[in-house]
Amino acid sequence: MEPVNAEAALGSLLSAPHEGNVWTGFDVRGWAASIWILHAMYETDELPSSMTYDEERRIERDAGVVDEIPPVLEGVLEDAVATGGGLGPSSAPGGGWRRLRWLDLAERLGSNPLGRLPSYKSFPFTSWPVNIRPPSEGSLDREQLERLCEHLGAASGADSPCYVFFARLPSGRLNVHDEEPLVYQGSIAEILPLYDEGELGGGPTNIWSSDRAWFVYTDWDLWGTKVSGSPELIRQLREDSELEAVELALRAPRSEDRRS
Repeated sequence: MEPVNAEAALGSLLSAPHEGNVWTGFDVRGWAASIWILHAMYETDELPSSMTYDEERRIERDAGVVDEIPPVLEGVLEDAVATGGGLGPSSAPGGGWRRLRWLDLAERLGSNPLGRLPSYKSFPFTSWPVNIRPPSEGSLDREQLERLCEHLGAASGADSPCYVFFARLPSGRLNVHDEEPLVYQGSIAEILPLYDEGELGGGPTNIWSSDRAWFVYTDWDLWGTKVSGSPELIRQLREDSELEAVELALRAPRSEDRRS
């Protein structure tokens, strides 16, 4: 994939000014159908369900284990709660971990995570139990992204041109107010290699086909990826057992599911 002029690429997609969304992502509307792919979580029987990530961190701290806290955040995070959640690209951990579906965990907890945008507020944990690896925030996991690309390639052709946008937060470009947003152009087949390179810090924020046939959106604060396109494409995603693709019954204000 090659960098392209962001103003032209985004301008052909967005009807409204986009400056406010270059940090986290664009939720563009206008397609016939859409669905959310919930970022994967995993569970193991080899760790206790009675201990949280925060309890584990405090035990390690009291034992003299050095916390992996960036120096710039020392003191600020000293009393923060370790949630256990990840940030950015992720993949299946292996080694005794198995996939845990959102709806299975929701049934176990008696909760409903589908009434709001998927985020750290979707489940009633302040700190997760150490036997569960929570979804990664801001990036679709590799396995589901690979499967999604297969569907997009089947719909448009693996060599069909598309755009990939990396918002400033996932790409770590925090001091680039005067630089244009980071947009690449290439083929659907090149999306996964770009994800694997990891040079941009996070997964793609938005992906869309050059002919606007479909659009993918992952806000940096969310635990889910929204895919919009034709009813046939969305039906195929919904019926794919390797994806946890769901329709959301959104009732809460959208701003409640994002950090300020």
